[in-house]
Amino acid sequence: MGLILNSQQARRFWMKMRQMKAGNLEQRTKKASADRRLAALQEFPGRAMGKPHGSYVAGLVERKQTIVLCQSCNRKFDPRKSNYYQDTKYPRCMGNCDACKERDAQGFFYIHESLLTGPNGYPAMHGHSWVPR
Repeated sequence: MGLILNSQQARRFWMKMRQMKAGNLEQRTKKASADRRLAALQEFPGRAMGKPHGSYVAGLVERKQTIVLCQSCNRKFDPRKSNYYQDTKYPRCMGNCDACKERDAQGFFYIHESLLTGPNGYPAMHGHSWVPR
């Protein structure tokens, strides 16, 4: 059997449904903003403000850490000179540029050659092809 509502009951029903939907939406947006804030706290801040761009990248090169660069900063970096490689399968990544701190969806991802060899000089990642740029 169906439920028969008069116009006033139907209006109340739909108003209650809208309120429930709005409350649920508000909870979802609060949770999403909390998740974004938590992710921002966990993200590495990068170079300190006021320092030159190149000095921070030079420090990463000295420590043999991975480097993410945007398209404009990529032109200024010579990976061969610093013994850095790009993965041929995944040469790009999404992240903040280590030089200018700009968010880039198509950033260049560089890996130092010392990270590519395992114990006794064997390749650490079998099956991947690493080629110098």
